[in-house]
Amino acid sequence: MPVYHRKDIPALLQSIDQGQVSPVYLICGDRVLCQQAADDLVRRLLPDEGQRRQNLILVDGDREEPDQTLARLKTFGLFPGRRVIRVKDSKLFYSKDVARTLWDKAAKARADKDARRAQRYLLAMLGLAELTGADWTEENLEQADSGRWQALFGFPRPAEDLAWVGEALAQASPDAAPSAGGRPQVAELFAAALESGVPANNTIILLAEAVDKRKRLYKAIGKLGVILDLTLDPGASKAAVEVRTTILRDLVRTTLAGLGKKIEPRVLDRLLERVGFHPDAVVLETEKLALSVEDRDTITLADLDCVVGRTREEALFEFTEVFTDGNLERALIILAHLLDNGGHPLMVLAGLHNLLKRQLQVKALQADAALPCPPGQGFGPFQQGYLARLKAARPESLVGLPTHPYALYMLFCRVESLAADRLITGLTAVLRAEMLLKSTSLAGQLVLEDLLYGALLPTGRRG
Repeated sequence: MPVYHRKDIPALLQSIDQGQVSPVYLICGDRVLCQQAADDLVRRLLPDEGQRRQNLILVDGDREEPDQTLARLKTFGLFPGRRVIRVKDSKLFYSKDVARTLWDKAAKARADKDARRAQRYLLAMLGLAELTGADWTEENLEQADSGRWQALFGFPRPAEDLAWVGEALAQASPDAAPSAGGRPQVAELFAAALESGVPANNTIILLAEAVDKRKRLYKAIGKLGVILDLTLDPGASKAAVEVRTTILRDLVRTTLAGLGKKIEPRVLDRLLERVGFHPDAVVLETEKLALSVEDRDTITLADLDCVVGRTREEALFEFTEVFTDGNLERALIILAHLLDNGGHPLMVLAGLHNLLKRQLQVKALQADAALPCPPGQGFGPFQQGYLARLKAARPESLVGLPTHPYALYMLFCRVESLAADRLITGLTAVLRAEMLLKSTSLAGQLVLEDLLYGALLPTGRRG
C-alpha cells in the first residue's frame, strides 16, 4: 500500500467507513498530529462509544510489555466486534539508526527552551544503548570520547558542550528509560505475526515519532497495512513555514472549538510567536487559555499575557543569574515560581551545580599565573589574544565551557568579580542539598530555601 500523508487523512477515513480496514496502522511523525490522527481512526474503527469502552486497549510505549501486546494482537477478543490496540510512543521501530534523529530533536527542543521535550528524546536515545537517565551521570558520558560515543549511539560525538544534557536529565526519575520495546527480536515477531495473519477483527495502531524504515516490520506494514507519515518539513522555505503555520492555526481553532471558545486574530498570531512550532505545546497553552477565561467566549491579548509567560528553562536561567548576583530576595521569588509550575528540586540543583562548576573552572583559569588573563579586557583582545593562546597551549581546559567566543567572554567577565571561596562554598552547599533531597524526606522547597539563605544571606544577618 502507498504511504499516506496529512492531506490523505479524509480519504483514509472514508475507506474505513466503506469497510476497508487494515490489520495494522503505523502513524509516524509529529507527536500531536499522530495522536489526533489516531483519535480519528479509533472513532471510525469503533464508532459506538460503548464498544470503545469494551474493545479499545490503550498501551503506553514507555511502559509497554511488547510480548503482551503481541499476544493480544494474535488472540481473539472476549467481546464481540472489532478490537483495537492503540500503542502510543511505540519503540518497535527504534534502532541505533534513529539515535541521531532523536539527538537532533533533543537539541532542537533545548534550543526552543522546551526542557520536557528534550528530556523525552534524550531518554529515548539512551534507551537504545540500554542506559537510563542516571547512567549519564554515573558513567560520566558528558566526557565520553568519540569512540565510546560512536559505539553507544551509532553517530559521531557532538562537538558542543554537553553539560545541558545532564541538566535536562536531572528532572527525570533516576531509573527512567524507555521500555525494551525496541528489541530487534520483538519487532521481528510482530512482523512475522502480521505476515502469517491475525484475527480478522483485530487492529493495532502504532504511533512513533521516529522510525527505521529499513526494519522488516516497517516493510511488512507497508505491504499488509497502512503507513500514515505525518513528518513535517523542518526547513525555512516559505512553503514549509506556511504549512507548519497552517497546521498550528488549525490546532488552536480545533482545540478552542471543542471548548466553546474563540480567539482574536492578533492574539492567535502572538500565541504562535511565543510558543513556536511545537504542536503539543500549542495545544497545551491553548487549553490553559480557554480555561482561564471561564465564562467569556473570546480570548484577548490580556489573557495571553497573563497565562502564556516564560518557559521553565527561561525561569531557571534567570534563577541562576540572580544567584550569581547574590540577590536573595529575587532568588526566593523565582524559586517559588519554578516549584509552583512543576519544576523539580533536583532540576534546580542541577542548574546551580553546572553554573558553579563552570564558574570555578573559569576562576582557576583566571588565577593561572603561567597563562595570565588580563582583567577588564574587551572582547577583541580576549578572543584574539588570551583565548587564542589558551586554545593553543591547553585546549583541554575549555572542555565543558561555552563554545561560542562571546558567550565564553561574558562568563569570564561575570566570574572576574566573584571570590573563589564563595564559589567553593556554594558548590559544597549544592552537593549537601542534593544529598538531603536523595536521602531524606525533607521538603524540596525547604532544602532549597535553606541553601539560598546559607549561600546568599550576608554573614552578619544569619541567625
